[in-house]
Amino acid sequence: EPSPLAHDQTPEKPDSALALERVTIRFGDHAPVLSHFELSVSPGEWVAIIGNSGSGKSSLADVVAGLEAPSAGRVQSVPLAYLTQKTVLFDDTLKANLLIGRPDATDAELWRVLELVAMADRFVHEPAQLNTWLGSMGSQLSGGEARRIALARVLLNSASLLILDEPFTGVDTETRNRIAGNMRQWLAGKTVVSLGHAPEALPASDRTIRLV
Repeated sequence: EPSPLAHDQTPEKPDSALALERVTIRFGDHAPVLSHFELSVSPGEWVAIIGNSGSGKSSLADVVAGLEAPSAGRVQSVPLAYLTQKTVLFDDTLKANLLIGRPDATDAELWRVLELVAMADRFVHEPAQLNTWLGSMGSQLSGGEARRIALARVLLNSASLLILDEPFTGVDTETRNRIAGNMRQWLAGKTVVSLGHAPEALPASDRTIRLV
């Protein structure tokens, strides 16, 4: 049975923003997705975790974020913000969707993060601008545009650790490179763990871990 203490947001090690100790992830009677997985991420470090479909990336991200409990082992982290693999937007305005990330953000800050994710030009010409209605699950946007709004929302969050699962899904290479280049300055001092199928699909990181 998963321990109720399997995820602790007060790490015992002050030199660690995220620590996974002998984490095993198993669903039902199936073979473990991951077994005895170890990871320690220092404050301010950027780590990329890559692997093919089915290697356990998203399951690992869910466990790190506390959405799932590991079958065994322990997860310790500082407070975090999580961009899930599935893009989730609400049937509301652009501004309302972004403010979920940081409710006290000013309009100027919202425009800055939209510029960072290369979406400011998309909305500055809309009659309602920040009050543009996005529709159910962002139905008024393309998949890549919706992904960038979801990413912007996480980038606004004040958490010191960001977990980004496939952050650039549906985003073309040129735009992806532009956003990734801007993220380093925006997230200065924060810890970032990004997960994807290949390093080139993720922001440049200090360390890369491959799941097999």
